[in-house]
Amino acid sequence: MPKIDRDKPLPPHTKLDYYECYAKIVLEDLFPVFISELLLKDKPDLQDIRSQVGIEVTIAEISETIEAQRLYSTLHAVDDVTQSRNIERMEQCGATYKSGILFGPNGSDEFILINRAIDSKIEKLQKGEYGKFSEYHLFIFSSILASETMLNDELEYLEQREIADYFKKIYIQIPGELLYFDLIKSTYEVFSVDTNKQFDWVIKARQMVEDGESQ
Repeated sequence: MPKIDRDKPLPPHTKLDYYECYAKIVLEDLFPVFISELLLKDKPDLQDIRSQVGIEVTIAEISETIEAQRLYSTLHAVDDVTQSRNIERMEQCGATYKSGILFGPNGSDEFILINRAIDSKIEKLQKGEYGKFSEYHLFIFSSILASETMLNDELEYLEQREIADYFKKIYIQIPGELLYFDLIKSTYEVFSVDTNKQFDWVIKARQMVEDGESQ
């Protein structure tokens, strides 16, 4: 009998963390040139031994968003009745499910929570809580909708605070897009993610977690 009910959201505590699995899949898919096989470890969460890159994964979300995302990860495996019920609950959390992509719940469309998450991870890095790597990256989950002006302002903010002294690259997963800040080059790039690819990442990440429980 499987340890995880495929019809229900993942339990809060599993051997492998869903968000870390998802980040691993995304990074290996979008950045194969400078990221090879990432190992799921701890402090930091993802480790590229060959390139000597350590990547910490964190969430800059409100609790309703996390619940909606857990429900979203079940949609591929449940029957129509359960799927409708889960989508209804996602909407009760303030989220919107459209064309296979989860949007929201709507929070503050600002980088406040993201920058708090960055500060928290910098503090841990300063305290020596991570293993030794040549450089560190940060992968953040968020539901903000960022305009071009917001992205330019955030890049300027990160440069002024000299965040590159700690994290050379920051990846921010938002609905339908991945924001990529290369603080070495002082640039950012927006990767559009179509419905099929995003849902494929969700399915693969959940499957990694389920497989991890059976080992």
